[in-house]
Amino acid sequence: MHRETVRKEVIAVIRDILGDENAEFGEDANLTTDLNIISDDLSFVFVPELQDRLGVKLSLKEWREIGTVRDAIDALTEHYKGKLKK
Repeated sequence: MHRETVRKEVIAVIRDILGDENAEFGEDANLTTDLNIISDDLSFVFVPELQDRLGVKLSLKEWREIGTVRDAIDALTEHYKGKLKK
């Protein structure tokens, strides 16, 4: 899966959580401090929604290391690439 595809999905899920389909933010935006996404939304919406949409499952440790939009895009893209190599 290409990084751009992952980026679009991550942005779409964040916009859904924010309730604003036109929300603008950069890849350096922190999910909790800049975008004000609460931990429950990260745990019960962001993570499962992206796993369903992309067919990728990251470990709890990997999810805990994600702080920014870029972190999420990169982790999901890399995990998908690793899945293809197996």
